[in-house]
Amino acid sequence: MLARLLRRLALALTLATTAQVASAQYTYSFSAQPEGWQPISFSFTVPNLLQAGDAFSFTPFTISDGLNSWVIDHGTSTTLASQGRCFLFASSGIDLPNGADVQCGLGSPDGGANFWFFDGQTALPTSPGVVSGLYVVPFAGGSPVSGNADFNGQLSISAVPEMSGGWLLLAGLGLVALRRRPA
Repeated sequence: MLARLLRRLALALTLATTAQVASAQYTYSFSAQPEGWQPISFSFTVPNLLQAGDAFSFTPFTISDGLNSWVIDHGTSTTLASQGRCFLFASSGIDLPNGADVQCGLGSPDGGANFWFFDGQTALPTSPGVVSGLYVVPFAGGSPVSGNADFNGQLSISAVPEMSGGWLLLAGLGLVALRRRPA
């Protein structure tokens, strides 16, 4: 009788714990359509919400003005009191400023490309959500549309659910208790 009760309790505990999740990562998804450019849309996942000065890595992607294209392979985040929060992205060989209170935007580099998403808010987002109306300006050496902007860029930040280790351990113990039934 007691063994049966313990097995049922273990099953209930297993079912309850497998439904519990902890968020340990965040996905940043950006999209924009600057005039004269192909649509820009990409995302990356980071372990924590970005702070000013955080560099981040992502799978390289291509931006194009319809005639030329550039591979974007690194980025950073910053805030500047006169401009607001800013996410900068660039092609290989283009140094991005690092730290808080640095200039957002680099102008047209020779042979490379960079672009930025920014708005007038003075702090980077501190929770998941959607930020609309971002100012997006791509610059690229040799592009006839370098500097054309989009005032409707969008950033979406979402939490990526991840099973926590403690809950996985409890779920495993519950399964072990279910398997240890007397014959």
